[in-house]
Amino acid sequence: MINENVDPYIPIIEALNHTEINTEVYLFPNPAHSSVTISLHSTSFENGIVEFIDSKGQIKLQTFIVNGANEISLSNMVSGLYHVWIQSDRESLVKKLIIQ
Repeated sequence: MINENVDPYIPIIEALNHTEINTEVYLFPNPAHSSVTISLHSTSFENGIVEFIDSKGQIKLQTFIVNGANEISLSNMVSGLYHVWIQSDRESLVKKLIIQ
């Protein structure tokens, strides 16, 4: 029998709170022209990979990044909207970037 007075989502929310990873990520400037800086501040992120994915889902640029400031050249990139996928062995996240 299901108890209607109990919220079935509470255990999931509690589990998410216990596994939360505190990472601050900044992409600037946005929109970007010839380069972009990806600034990572995290207690769990040491190094990883960043991929720039275009609107067709193709990886246009892939490079290694570290915790701290990373300046990345965009000189061979075409103007448009990109999803910037940042990944390490512990976490991954996606930001949007406009290249003009």
